[in-house]
Amino acid sequence: MRRPVVLLTMICVLLASCSTQTAMPQAASKVTQANASPEAPVIPAKAAVQASTEAPVIPAKAAVQASTEAPVIPAKAAAQASAEAPVIPEKAAVQASTQAPVSPAVPKAAAAKAAKAPIPAPAAVDVKITLISAALVQNNHVGNEWGYAAAVNAQPIQIGETMNAKLNPADRLVLEASAKEADKYPDNGNTSREIAVSSLTEQQTTAQLDVIVTENRGRYSGNTAKWRFVFQIEK
Repeated sequence: MRRPVVLLTMICVLLASCSTQTAMPQAASKVTQANASPEAPVIPAKAAVQASTEAPVIPAKAAVQASTEAPVIPAKAAAQASAEAPVIPEKAAVQASTQAPVSPAVPKAAAAKAAKAPIPAPAAVDVKITLISAALVQNNHVGNEWGYAAAVNAQPIQIGETMNAKLNPADRLVLEASAKEADKYPDNGNTSREIAVSSLTEQQTTAQLDVIVTENRGRYSGNTAKWRFVFQIEK
């Protein structure tokens, strides 16, 4: 009875060893698969993570530096070129607009002084006026009793009389003449003439005034008579 028991025991041991041997390769394969799936791929996964997170850090940082730090130099240069560099021409423009016109201020001041300075009055001119004649040159039944008068600048003057006047070139010489027919109903006529002293270019000139007198009553009403006055002007 021992042999069958021993055989059975040995068979059990063999079976156990076979099952253990068969289980070990499976476990080993599982371990290998487990190691191959979680651990072995760790390296490429980590490498992928590092490639996506750590490795690109360098170009990302470089890109950040290229976008933030590297352009600082041209940006600063541009800022300096736009803010600091133009200061010189702007300052020069300010100096050109404020300091440069200082020199023309001198002639302006001189012009202001010249404008404020009194302008000397033009020299006065000595003028001689003589009444040469006063004559009745035409009479169409107006009358025979006559009177006449003449004046220079409102000052009466007689035939042959010379009047001296000191006048400025801007002054005017006023000559007046009048005639009167002295009957029961007097008939009057008068005229005047203004002469600018500045227009007296010749040393001697003659001015003629004609006075018309009109009959105002009777059968000769409307008839006229003429008196002529001649003045001589010298300067």
